[in-house]
Amino acid sequence: MQGLVYIFIALAALGVGGAAYFGLTFSPIEAIVTAVCFGCLAVLLQERALRMRAEARHERAIEDLARLLSTDAQAGAVLSQRINALTDANAGSRLESIEADISVLGTVVRQVAETVNELDEARRREPQPGQGPAAAGTARSSIPDEDDEDSFPEPVIPPELLKQALNENRLVFHIEPVVSLPQRRPFGYDLVPRLLMLDGEFADPPDFMPRSGSDGLKRQVEEMALDEAVVIARRAKTSGQPIRLFVPLTQATLQDKRLVEQFVALLDANRAINDALIFAIPQSSFKLLGPQEKMILQQLSRIGIGYALTQVNSLRFDFAEIESLGFSSVRFDATRFLKQPSIYTDFHTADVAPYARRFHIELTATGVIDEQQLLALFEDGITLAQGPHIAGPGPSVRTCGSIAPCWWLSRARRSLTKEVRMTSPARALAGFSEISGNYDAALCDVWGVLHNGIAPFPSAVDALVRYRQSGGRLIFITNAPRPSGPIIALLDRMGVPHDAYDGIVSSGDSTRAMIAPYRGRVVHHVGPATEDDSLYEGLGVIRGTAEEAEVVVVTDLDSDDDTPDLYNDR
Repeated sequence: MQGLVYIFIALAALGVGGAAYFGLTFSPIEAIVTAVCFGCLAVLLQERALRMRAEARHERAIEDLARLLSTDAQAGAVLSQRINALTDANAGSRLESIEADISVLGTVVRQVAETVNELDEARRREPQPGQGPAAAGTARSSIPDEDDEDSFPEPVIPPELLKQALNENRLVFHIEPVVSLPQRRPFGYDLVPRLLMLDGEFADPPDFMPRSGSDGLKRQVEEMALDEAVVIARRAKTSGQPIRLFVPLTQATLQDKRLVEQFVALLDANRAINDALIFAIPQSSFKLLGPQEKMILQQLSRIGIGYALTQVNSLRFDFAEIESLGFSSVRFDATRFLKQPSIYTDFHTADVAPYARRFHIELTATGVIDEQQLLALFEDGITLAQGPHIAGPGPSVRTCGSIAPCWWLSRARRSLTKEVRMTSPARALAGFSEISGNYDAALCDVWGVLHNGIAPFPSAVDALVRYRQSGGRLIFITNAPRPSGPIIALLDRMGVPHDAYDGIVSSGDSTRAMIAPYRGRVVHHVGPATEDDSLYEGLGVIRGTAEEAEVVVVTDLDSDDDTPDLYNDR
């Protein structure tokens, strides 16, 4: 078809050339040029028309292809949704959930049946008309009375003595671990306020925290507890060992507007550690909270604070409500729960923990006293526990460098060491022998305690030798900026026998451990020029100027009379 068009164009061009020659009296050359120009113009117009038609055809094809791809994409999306729906169906987990629901329902039905039977039995035992009051009394006594949920004994230490102890700064804070089962790894730590009594014994919170009234004393203790918790949490996070702390809190604090504002300000300023703080609220206090106090709990929850419901005497409460407030843990007494589960719940003991987890709440058994209780709790699905069988309260991070070693010491204290109680008021000791029998190991300073820089103190050496002969272990500690080897040589020259100690730890040893990673690199030394050379022996570091060095090691002043200004150029 296209060839015919070009033939028609050629014939038309010849016609135009003939018309120009014969009709317009053009010369033959002019007529030929006119015919050629006409033919070229006609071909260009034809080609343009063909190209436009081809482009239109391609556009329609692209539109059709786009519509087809869109339809395919929609079909693919529908297919993907169906596949995802099939994947999310997870029939196995649904069956497990249904089985759990059936199990819970079966437990409830069983409990109802047992209750009906008990009521029928009680009704049969009721006195018939004409029976005496003795029979009625017998029938009534066969049904146990339900315990009061808030029946806790009053503290043995009156508020007056607690106030006196607070004024005398005899309130200390220890930590008690909550562990996960079955590995018994630390899950968190309770911050436990303990009262140091005049006889050196520690009183625990049930012995001195008021059950009712004395809100001012409660607020004072809880304010001190939060300050302590912030310090511990910050130190733990800074050391790279973040922890979880349970801090005591009652309605006494939540109902004090001024103190709540201080709490919010303190927690808002320490948001980096808020996820490490969990307020432990007793169930008796939680029952007294009004809408305003619960709004405060939600406000703190939004900045990362969590809550634990403690001293729970009944699990018959709305788990959804406490979850909405930010609670993630519920605590109850292990012994009471295992012996009288009906006091806490109508469910079977094995169904309580799975039910609580539906609301993202973990159950914690407290007061665990033996291994059998741990096994029974774990079989019931309870994976958090606390109690004297695990570890009692021990020193906090203020006393030792990290939480875990302190907890280990508090556990080992019962079998590896003899617990030493402080005596009050403080008194001077006639000698180390008065208390050495209370310790399995001792740390002893060197300068001014063992020797005077020239000769040892004979009485000190004799006391240490006798302590080691009695089975004690003794380590010298010194801030001398030299390794322990030269210090041992110095003690040998002074005449200190090796029977007086088991080892020496110096600040020089610690410094060498810090310098060791700089092997092959330049360090700058500030201190006596040659006295501390042994500090660098065998470490492979290069001593240079401050400009060349990557690290500066300061061991001492050149002279005791030096001031910092003298070292500006070094």
